[in-house]
Amino acid sequence: TLAKLCRELALVLTGLGLDFELILVDDGSEDGSYSQLKELHKEDSRFKIIRLKKNYGQQSAVLCGLRHAGGDYAVIMDDDLQHPPEEIAKLWAKIKEGYDLVYALPDPAAAKDKAYAQAYRRWGAFLRDLLFALMINKPRRLKVSSFRILSKSLLREITKDKTSFVYISAIIFKRKVKAANIFVNYAQREYG
Repeated sequence: TLAKLCRELALVLTGLGLDFELILVDDGSEDGSYSQLKELHKEDSRFKIIRLKKNYGQQSAVLCGLRHAGGDYAVIMDDDLQHPPEEIAKLWAKIKEGYDLVYALPDPAAAKDKAYAQAYRRWGAFLRDLLFALMINKPRRLKVSSFRILSKSLLREITKDKTSFVYISAIIFKRKVKAANIFVNYAQREYG
């Protein structure tokens, strides 16, 4: 998915008239991903690569990428194409309304028959959000997801955090932030 993801992101972000960099973090893969990332970087120098020595986990890899981000906003998304690049336009429009953070949630109307909308996933998300509301300052009605955009000021704050257990949303809600949710179309995973 890496080549397709990078090319689609470049098209979408260029179409929005944005200067951008893509920070691609290889979290200790052993499947040839790093070689593919090097080729993508040769094609387009805006594709930045970070290679971690071993697998530190998704949240640590994301934080590593954020520490190298140089733009005014950072979009965080998975590489499996479940988060369609064209949906970034909706995140961009919403954060420009004055938010620090916007989480993209699967549109319930579009998600009814998709695999990621199965009951156990919804139940898990409900429990996660309930625990977040009880343990940290996350507003109860706000839902979290791995597809999100955040402002540079928030980015600076969370990348200074020295918590040993990394969970980005928990780090975010240690401070007061103006956050919102939007519904977007999620796609099925193409592979895996």
